[in-house]
Amino acid sequence: PDSGRVLVEGHDMSSIDTETLRDLRRRMGYLFQDGALINWLSVGENIALPLRENTDMPEDEIQDRVAEKLTLVQMGGTQDLMPPQLSGGMRKRVGLARALVTDPEIVFFDEPNTGLDPEISMSVNHLIRDLSERLPITSIVITHLVSCVMVVADRVVLIDQGRVFAEGTAEEFIHSKDERLTRFLAKPYD
Repeated sequence: PDSGRVLVEGHDMSSIDTETLRDLRRRMGYLFQDGALINWLSVGENIALPLRENTDMPEDEIQDRVAEKLTLVQMGGTQDLMPPQLSGGMRKRVGLARALVTDPEIVFFDEPNTGLDPEISMSVNHLIRDLSERLPITSIVITHLVSCVMVVADRVVLIDQGRVFAEGTAEEFIHSKDERLTRFLAKPYD
């Protein structure tokens, strides 16, 4: 940041030591905006990658974990498919399975609706909400879509020009009299 501090579990991210940072990263998952799948690796290999790179987990356990996470995101049985064979929504779900494969405590969702049609976009929103309720995770969703906010958010923070200008629940936002907030909620969004 240009000013202020970013704290994660009490650690200042600008001065954190390498080992503590590595430990924090192990407990986080990340769904990239574009899915970030490696096209020459199968779906299963893409999902297994964080486990193979960062753990000593035996291969049979890795395969079980991959199958479990694919089922969790409604993609069971697709381990052998290649990314170019997948639709945008399927790629997003595979990326989500990879974000969840390490059983993280925090999952970051970077614009999870990018490149998806409205129907698939809404199904991804509901999947995120469902997983956030069923799993012991904290979900942080970065989005500009009001429809996504209304489905997935328990708490909303709106940032304008690098500054927080509104914070609260989606319900509080809907009933707010703040002119900027009303404008944000009223603009065409999907």
